[in-house]
Amino acid sequence: QLPPRFTHLTQAGGGGAFLLAHREGITLSDTGTDQIGFFGSYTLKDQKSIGITQDMILTENYRFTGQIGYQNNSSDFWGKGTNTKESSLEQFTSEEIIAEASLLRKISSSLYTDPKIRFQYMDILETENGGILEEKNLAGSSGGTESGLGIRFIYDTTDSPFYPTEGILAEGSALFSSNALTGSDFDYTNIKADIRYYIGIKGKHVLAFQSVAEFCTEGVPFQFMSTIGGSMIMRGFPQNRFTDTDSIAF
Repeated sequence: QLPPRFTHLTQAGGGGAFLLAHREGITLSDTGTDQIGFFGSYTLKDQKSIGITQDMILTENYRFTGQIGYQNNSSDFWGKGTNTKESSLEQFTSEEIIAEASLLRKISSSLYTDPKIRFQYMDILETENGGILEEKNLAGSSGGTESGLGIRFIYDTTDSPFYPTEGILAEGSALFSSNALTGSDFDYTNIKADIRYYIGIKGKHVLAFQSVAEFCTEGVPFQFMSTIGGSMIMRGFPQNRFTDTDSIAF
């Protein structure tokens, strides 16, 4: 019999995605496409997700992106801070509704800006007995509505979006969530930076560097705190192995 912390395991499941793409060129050199995607998944533990994403080229210098989705799934949480132990692992089940919209503007050949709005409803459906989340002392552990306004800057001199061999890709963003400004249940600011530098060595060989930083003010829900671990960076750690208000990784 599995220990209690493993009773939320996903078990078997399945899902799929469907993408529609169409474009009548704005200019002779325009190779972009309008895209709308649909995705969904379901597991035998009654975890599910469904949603729609959209990416529309409005003019040569403007692009609209957005998504709306629903998910119900289980996640791992070890607590807040750098000194959490493996034995502190607890699992929780949450339900979320997410809606985002942004307008990407081309400033120059390498610089883009991206104002955005975000809404997210969160509910914690199940926690482990005696766990940190059951005490409901962390922001977000009782669920709530998070809404915010933000802006993102992108600087891109790489030679390919799929297989870059040279150049710099830098993204910086700031999101402001406030009860007075956006009606959010949470008041906090989130600032992120992701900088990648590619050096072509010879043939198909590339040396790549990446540095990621994220800073959050107090009051941020634990679901939106800075994390280390997962598929994007510091992959020696499980997803969200370390969670805190600030993080830097290289």
